[in-house]
Amino acid sequence: GHSDERFEGQFEIVLTSERNDPSLTIADGLDVGNNLMAVTGGLTMYGREITTVSTKLLESAIAGDNTIKITNENDISSWQVGDTILILPSGRQWDEAERAIIEDISGDVLQLNK
Repeated sequence: GHSDERFEGQFEIVLTSERNDPSLTIADGLDVGNNLMAVTGGLTMYGREITTVSTKLLESAIAGDNTIKITNENDISSWQVGDTILILPSGRQWDEAERAIIEDISGDVLQLNK
């Protein structure tokens, strides 16, 4: 898409390689492997416009919860069933983040599929 006509569909980028395929070495001898996508100029992509990219939980959530309640301080009207969200931890353990797919939106309650 472009700024005047955004791409509203789904697309998937699949990177394929075999473990023993030659790897790519770039500047300063950095070995980046053999399964990557590189942009050496600029890349601009125009998809569905998301007006709110983050919000906060209204109530604490436990890892694995399928339902979360979020604050209504941000407009999430651009969020849709099927969107993937990332739930970040409140501490510093970034590896505790969870990815989830929105199954239902009811006011400030999101039903998730993990």
